[in-house]
Amino acid sequence: MPIHTMGRKEQFLLLLAISLYVIFSKFLAVNNDQAKKTLFRYPQEFESSVLGLQHYHNIDPYEFYDAVYGSLDLSKMSPYDGLADSLRRLSTKVSLYVLTNSNKSFTNKAISLLNLDNIFTKIITVEDNGFIRKPNKEVYNALFTRHLRMPPSNIAIFDDIASNIKVVQKMGVVTVLVSNGLCQPPYFSDLHTGEEFKGKPDFVQYSTHNISGFINLVSS
Repeated sequence: MPIHTMGRKEQFLLLLAISLYVIFSKFLAVNNDQAKKTLFRYPQEFESSVLGLQHYHNIDPYEFYDAVYGSLDLSKMSPYDGLADSLRRLSTKVSLYVLTNSNKSFTNKAISLLNLDNIFTKIITVEDNGFIRKPNKEVYNALFTRHLRMPPSNIAIFDDIASNIKVVQKMGVVTVLVSNGLCQPPYFSDLHTGEEFKGKPDFVQYSTHNISGFINLVSS
């Protein structure tokens, strides 16, 4: 089944990919094809592409991420109906955290735009993990031992990337796969691998196409 894209989300993701290659090509004065090949090669040697850029090209990871995410039009983002209210109610019962591969400035702006301010106990961005990205196990080990300082069995992780969940579910957390809106139910689309899943994958404990409804159900 082909992916049935939904306008705003598709535009945002496409713009992110284009921005990544265009900005890298400008940093190194290469064309977009060379930029793409380089970015895909470095993770084989380093924990992430940006660390390869830093090592071989003396590119500042902070500056690079600011350039990539700073080029995005955040007006393309829109909140899920009822999500802010659901999270606020849930935050009165449990501590909520953000763990993201995005950088700090972009994440903070997005949280404000989506009306999610003052909900999260802590926001953990790519800088906080030395620019190593999910689904690297080091990110999750740091989450348990350094950022949250609690055992995995006490943690539930919500993610819209199935391949992230496939890694972390083996570490003992409760996992919830959330639709990213790129597929119509009952399908889920993995932005990292390109895979599509019809319904809940076997390695996921829970899944939802309605994150607000799911939160309201489990917190009632």
